[in-house]
Amino acid sequence: LKPTAATLYADRFIKKYNLTRRELEILRLISDALSNKQIAKELYISDQTVSVHRKNIMRKLNVSNTAALIKLAYDNSLV
Repeated sequence: LKPTAATLYADRFIKKYNLTRRELEILRLISDALSNKQIAKELYISDQTVSVHRKNIMRKLNVSNTAALIKLAYDNSLV
């Protein structure tokens, strides 16, 4: 199975910003418009843990709000 250009670009983006698998998973759930509480329930973790992941993702990607986070995720084929 040959990777698509979008997949290769996303992989490069993930490596560049040093996102973990869990952070990527949470980013995808954030982009599905789930709240921290909903994400926590789905992943069997506390909502405080989700909050920490969200803050780390936003810090790594240098964005200050959720709208910018989701836009960056879409623009870079992460979701």
